[in-house]
Amino acid sequence: REDARHRGDASRRRACRRRACRRRVCRRRVSRRQRAHGVRVRRHAGRALGFWAARGNSARAGALQGPRGLAARAGASLQSFGREWETRALGRTAACLTSTATRIASMKAILVLAAAAGALRAPRRRAPPPVVSIRGGAVSFAKIPYDGKALALAYVVLGGFDRVVQELKARGALSNAAARKLMHSGCGPLFLCCWPLFGTRPSARFWAMLGPAGLTVKAVAAGTGLVNDPKTVASMSRSGEKAELLKGPALYGASHVAATIAGWRTLPAVMGIVALCVGDAAAEIVGTSTWGRRSPRVPWCERKSLAGTAAFAGATFLVGSAFALRFRTLGWWAGETAPLLAVVAASAGAAAFAESFDTGGLDNPLIVAVAYAVAKAQMA
Repeated sequence: REDARHRGDASRRRACRRRACRRRVCRRRVSRRQRAHGVRVRRHAGRALGFWAARGNSARAGALQGPRGLAARAGASLQSFGREWETRALGRTAACLTSTATRIASMKAILVLAAAAGALRAPRRRAPPPVVSIRGGAVSFAKIPYDGKALALAYVVLGGFDRVVQELKARGALSNAAARKLMHSGCGPLFLCCWPLFGTRPSARFWAMLGPAGLTVKAVAAGTGLVNDPKTVASMSRSGEKAELLKGPALYGASHVAATIAGWRTLPAVMGIVALCVGDAAAEIVGTSTWGRRSPRVPWCERKSLAGTAAFAGATFLVGSAFALRFRTLGWWAGETAPLLAVVAASAGAAAFAESFDTGGLDNPLIVAVAYAVAKAQMA
């Protein structure tokens, strides 16, 4: 029994020594962690307060007033001791903080002092957002004017129509003459359908005229050879020569631009564009058909037929009446239906009469001018 008791006492003493050794090792580890933590706290506190102290040197005296005046005054008094003193003093203080509760309280104090120092910083003006900004794959058009967005949509409509006609011509679905007439008759009504997209400001007409102006510039560039675009030449010229685009197609686009600027959202401008696009195309289609070749000639021009002139007047009246009645519902003009249709008929007849003359390639601006003048005189 004595031997067993001595062996038990020895084992207990060894266990006590092991526990004491483990406690000493744990104390050393904790001490190392605390010292490392103190170094980290000192380093981060020095960086943070040094940064805010440097930022607060350009503070304005007005920041000391208002609801944040107390924090601002505390930050100002703290900054007056200098950046180096703040870094060293707070670094030493943070190194002495060992307990968890004290460390949390010290970090809160550091954050409060840093915020107080930042309160003295002069407010910065934010740069205005860009016109078009791309962030995370999304495109923002917040600063683009409303009429600019409408112009972009009009370009999509007109450019898409031009592209479709060119592709049909390239694939052989349309002949050269058919592609040219489709472009001639389709661009104007499509452009008029885009007018309601624009706003009510006076500058809207200048935004809108950029649509036909862009197609005109494209035709002129292809006609002069600045741009090698055989599809545009094939869809806009009769003979396939690019120099032809500098005459009829260029005057065609310029007439659209002039009518838009001179009579934005008025019936005379609408009648001028309809007569130029729909009426002229109908006259050529009917005039070159078998029925048109058998039709009597106009007395003052052997190249023109009465059937083609009648088709011009009829097509202009029908399409012009549709636009006149539709745009009247938008409040662009007022009047009873019968007087309004009378104005459309007079303008269509006058434009058909002007087209029956041989003007030597100047029929496009002449048709628009006559239709516009007659419609404006009738509405006066």
